[in-house]
Amino acid sequence: MISLTSHLMLEKDWVTLVFVLIFVLLSVAKLLYKDRLFKLMTVFFTNDYFLTYTKETGKIFNRFNFIIFIVQILIISLLIFEYLIFYKPNIIKEKGFFVFVEIALLLAGFLLLRTIIGLLLGYLFDVNKEQERLSFSKMSYLYSAALLILPLLGFTYYINTSNKALFILTATVFTILLTVRYVVIFTYNKNNVFKQLFNFILYLCALEIAPILLMSKIVINL
Repeated sequence: MISLTSHLMLEKDWVTLVFVLIFVLLSVAKLLYKDRLFKLMTVFFTNDYFLTYTKETGKIFNRFNFIIFIVQILIISLLIFEYLIFYKPNIIKEKGFFVFVEIALLLAGFLLLRTIIGLLLGYLFDVNKEQERLSFSKMSYLYSAALLILPLLGFTYYINTSNKALFILTATVFTILLTVRYVVIFTYNKNNVFKQLFNFILYLCALEIAPILLMSKIVINL
């Protein structure tokens, strides 16, 4: 662990730059979309964000979401990278920053592809409005979850690099937020779910469970 900690002290140079980039992007978002950013960060506690932005045109693909999408990718990639620090240290010693880049590109491609496929299926089955609303809800909750774990993620990298407990806490909080995300979305859409239960189960397996399992397997086998 001492050897790994010493190596990670060197890694902190580029990790610090990643955190700086995150805060720069958040500063831009706050400057241009102050109210929207605040409402996004509170979606687990209030529905103001959805009441304000669900009906707007281009609610999925716009400048605000583009900025927060990048922030989200960087945050989650750092979380996955820290998993590798504790459970796959040899990979970190060999590749370091390049592993982070691979994770970020894979995660970005995965999330974009899943969103696009979901929207295409919505148009194919003539439920595009419902699917767009669902995609917007899932995307917004995921953005908020990533933003909420950012302080904890910073602690895990800078307070005590070798403290696995901080990483486990951060990962647990993120997992809980993702679970709450699905419960809330299911609750608000339960009428549609029960009307089309078979289609919902297919959707859940094809676009939610299977991709997550695939991503997990890829990360574990890195």
